[in-house]
Amino acid sequence: MRPFNLEYWTEDDASGVVPEAAEHCLTGPDFTAKYVSCTDENSCASETRIQAPAAATGCKAIPNGEAFSTTADGVFITTYALDTYATEHSQACTATTCLNGGTKKDWPSTGMSTGCTCEKEFPFFVENPDARKLYLNHGYEVQVSAEGEVQRVRSNSNKMDKVKPDGESEQVDSPMKTKIIGKNNEDCELGGKKVWEYKDIEEEGGINGPLSDWLKCGGLVGLGDGHLALDETASPELSNGPDSELVKLRMTGVHLDIEISTNKNNYVKLPGRDSGGDNTYYTEVRISARKEMSTAESMAYTDMYRVDLGDNQKLGEYRYRQSRGVSVHVSTSGVFEYYDQSALITACVNSIVILSLPGQLILAIAIYGIGLLSEIYYAAQSQRLNISSQFHGAVARYMNSTAAFKQITGQPGTIHNGMTFAELRTQMKAVFHADMYDKETNPNGTLDPEEFEQMVRIIMFGMDRGHHAQEGEEKTELEDGDISCDEFIRACGSNEVVRLKHITKFFDDERKRSCMEALFDDTVVEAPPKKEKDGPDGLELLDGFFI
Repeated sequence: MRPFNLEYWTEDDASGVVPEAAEHCLTGPDFTAKYVSCTDENSCASETRIQAPAAATGCKAIPNGEAFSTTADGVFITTYALDTYATEHSQACTATTCLNGGTKKDWPSTGMSTGCTCEKEFPFFVENPDARKLYLNHGYEVQVSAEGEVQRVRSNSNKMDKVKPDGESEQVDSPMKTKIIGKNNEDCELGGKKVWEYKDIEEEGGINGPLSDWLKCGGLVGLGDGHLALDETASPELSNGPDSELVKLRMTGVHLDIEISTNKNNYVKLPGRDSGGDNTYYTEVRISARKEMSTAESMAYTDMYRVDLGDNQKLGEYRYRQSRGVSVHVSTSGVFEYYDQSALITACVNSIVILSLPGQLILAIAIYGIGLLSEIYYAAQSQRLNISSQFHGAVARYMNSTAAFKQITGQPGTIHNGMTFAELRTQMKAVFHADMYDKETNPNGTLDPEEFEQMVRIIMFGMDRGHHAQEGEEKTELEDGDISCDEFIRACGSNEVVRLKHITKFFDDERKRSCMEALFDDTVVEAPPKKEKDGPDGLELLDGFFI
């Protein structure tokens, strides 16, 4: 959200009258009983040269152009000024006469030129800045759709501008109401109103009220009995000493923060209260004050300083002003939400990436940072695959499965029969005996006899599938009622990387290989030639006899 139609300024209240209790305009002993200078005993932070006006000075009116100045984020309203009227001369102070009670001051000895400055300091309070009116207009501009539609609303209008992505604009009824929120999050009255409607703002030129109202909403209520907010004692950080209660905010300055907040949640529909049940937006203006030093400096020339003049002449005349006052800071904020699918996708992707980082970090520590264990974890995580080596291991495990089948079925020589249901049941009973329930021997078992029988049937059905199981076919009945050796071997090798059909195809001389396979295949499928012998040795003859 961006500010729109935001402006702030101050004006002198022509109808304002200096109240009788305006202590800063007192003179004589009445004044000195209320204010003291910032000295070593009554310091104002690091400042010790803020002089209280003379007892006979009273308050002074200054032109509207000097009463306030615009700053980067608001305005500065002067409440106290220390004017130094200076005249520069291109001659030594011994030869210079200062007029109007000025004090002579030699130019710094570090310079190459000789000169003298006549200075006269005059501290004073500005007449009744508390009654000066502070004005505020505001609004916002915000994008309300992923396509780029923009809304613009002003505090002094009952219309909302809807600007479409193609630049076409239309106005709809949507007045804005501005609530004034003071310290402690309480409603506050500003210029006689706690809520400003667009009609009031349009009629009066802006949300406005005397500076004293703004300071009161910010938490500075004065000392009571008609005392104004700027006559409060400065904070302990700004004043200390025997007369610290007489160091006032009027002399040290104060900061006034105005935060303008518009959120989509502040949107309400008020049928019966607004004409025609208009859609109304509430904007909150939150006001708070800080007792901190607030300064400004300026210079104005009576005679422009000239460096082209010779010796023993007047070079220039000017006024240097050190001001203290109220620094008004205006800020805006707000949140409007709309659905943006691309932003949602981006957020999801970023979340997935961020959530995966801890796992990646733990993996890096596991495989690189814990010594010998890392070597084992790395070997498990980064398994090397060599097809030729897989042939050796797979065939060895398949041979082991064949030997196990012979042992289970009781066929040490040639295999003639498959594994029956009873043989499978016997072997599985030995495997799951610790989990089988028996009232006397294993009352803590979880497998009932019926559940065990169902398990055996499922295993029998899964293994008695013939060669089709390697091709991914489905079957709903048993193949032949027993588990052949081939079926048993294929079941044992179901987790192998290289299966029987892969091995047989690799050694099939008649199989046609694709171009890419022929290009990248480096698998060794040919054994070195065997030495010729006259006949079989004894071991080969013995193997032939048993087989």
